[in-house]
Amino acid sequence: MLPESHISLSHTRGEESIISSEQCGELFDRLCSRLSDDPVHYIRPEEIKFQEIERAFEKNPEFLQYLLYMESTGGEPDIIGANNDFLIFTDFALEVPKARCNISYEQAFQSALSAGGRIINKWNYYKLHRSGEFDLRSRSWIFTGKRQKNTGYAFCCGRDKGDVKTYEHDISDPNHNLGWRMILEVPRRQISPATKFIYRVRRGLGEWLD
Repeated sequence: MLPESHISLSHTRGEESIISSEQCGELFDRLCSRLSDDPVHYIRPEEIKFQEIERAFEKNPEFLQYLLYMESTGGEPDIIGANNDFLIFTDFALEVPKARCNISYEQAFQSALSAGGRIINKWNYYKLHRSGEFDLRSRSWIFTGKRQKNTGYAFCCGRDKGDVKTYEHDISDPNHNLGWRMILEVPRRQISPATKFIYRVRRGLGEWLD
């Protein structure tokens, strides 16, 4: 069983979300069911078993609140990949969660940081589509570097006519069909406070660990 977490969930714009212990329990049960059953999403690495997921959260229980945030906002998180240091989660909801739409790029970027992760990058977005067809009616903001942002436009992706396509969108213009998917990297081993600080700094700088 994953470690229980007494958490404070937040919405994408930073407001506090009032969530009852019963609602939190329902979210937790739904999350455990998805992660412990046979993988719903075929992309999950075969070597990643539920016991390893449990161990990662037991060693770093604070990361569970971030995963529960993804679940509570409709992201349907599961593992998209792993390396020697991290289990890498993303949102597998077929469309961008409504709770994370109608938000500008910079708002989305800061919201992802506040939620313990970051906006999905193009490599992981294309990897997501190996397991199905996503964003047929919505678009996902994609991590965008400083040089591109300086043009006033950021990248977003979606699926159209059977193909994944990349678009440019005004960096400050929210759209009701445009939102963000999150990448959450959960350490496989217990990490020190110093390492956690470095991890937060690297997330803020937009450097990708995977």
